[in-house]
Amino acid sequence: MSAEGQDATNQQGKGEEGEGLRWEAASQAAIQVIRNRSGQGQLAAEEEILEELLALGLLEEDTDAWEAFRLANQAMLVVRSRTDWHRRGRPAAGPSEVGQSWRPFQLGFILMCLRGIAEPGHVDRSVVDLLWFPTGGGKTEAYLGLIAFTLFYRRLRRGADGAGVTALMRYTLRLLTVQQFERAAALICACEVLRRAHPRLASGAPVSLGLWGGGDGTPNDRQKAELALVKIRVGLDVPTGNPVQLRQCPWCANELDGRNYFLRSDKKRLVVACRSDDCPFRDDLPIFVVDDDVYDFHPTLIVATADKFAGIAWREQAHRLFNIDLHGTPPPELIIQDELHLISGPLGTLAGLYEAAIDIASRSAGQSAKVVASTATIRRADDQSKALFARDVLQFPPA
Repeated sequence: MSAEGQDATNQQGKGEEGEGLRWEAASQAAIQVIRNRSGQGQLAAEEEILEELLALGLLEEDTDAWEAFRLANQAMLVVRSRTDWHRRGRPAAGPSEVGQSWRPFQLGFILMCLRGIAEPGHVDRSVVDLLWFPTGGGKTEAYLGLIAFTLFYRRLRRGADGAGVTALMRYTLRLLTVQQFERAAALICACEVLRRAHPRLASGAPVSLGLWGGGDGTPNDRQKAELALVKIRVGLDVPTGNPVQLRQCPWCANELDGRNYFLRSDKKRLVVACRSDDCPFRDDLPIFVVDDDVYDFHPTLIVATADKFAGIAWREQAHRLFNIDLHGTPPPELIIQDELHLISGPLGTLAGLYEAAIDIASRSAGQSAKVVASTATIRRADDQSKALFARDVLQFPPA
């Protein structure tokens, strides 16, 4: 959301400066317009408009939802402004929030998904929301905003029990790039900075990010990570199992190398430290890149490869990804599958098998996690969704 958009929201929404939007009257008027329309071709679009109107009603009725939505917008604003600041060479004036804004389809998609996240019993929980947009068009930002809303709302609503793994974001192996992990890290750092300053969230667990990839990409255990770091520090190449996954601090863009990665004195965690004096993550970035740490510390967001989940039946610790070992903490509430159209062929067949187990493991009080997917093509999207998730699909924007 742009700075101007944030100001407008503060004035018109819950802020003290405005009288508030008349959500109910506006919603009813828009619904009446939709009812007056005709034609089968508009059905999907009308359904999405209704979902967005219901989301506006949720933000009016639920103060925690409004606060989570406000914090999510602020986090994305921080990410966008700091990313642009880094690209400009970090000028002395600092990050600028001027000119930052959502693209309409991004905000529309987020609104469409809110009820299904905030209300576990809502019918939208059983639907796959599919974001259809060309590659490079901004899909990632849309579901990063959705992740931010989910993690803040869960913590505001559940308190200490709202920590633990909250969202799973899955890529096909060839699409899991350093750039994508860096974007997720930038969001998590922004959310953590906001959490530390929030009166209701400051005493809670840190917002954190875990990378759960194949052994060729990241170390499976801390011993392998330590051996890899020894090689890196003496200039040797580590083509597989390299723990140095971030080359820049996601917050201040300070350069990171093997010296910024080290095992804690008790050998029970690989620490990533920025070491820049002015960085809030000087001593410890909320990042986990070793499988052992992902299992032990339950990162808020786990970025993983789709094929990694194929091995959950052979990994005893994998149940920790669903917070089963944390008493009172519910399982993840949001699952994001990037590039859905690539989950096909042998990978799709295998994914369909373990997806049933993931669905069961992520159930809470009989309700499954919300599933969101993105794709650059919509060919056979309905069939694919039913085969993988046994759910109907709601495509946005409609074809």
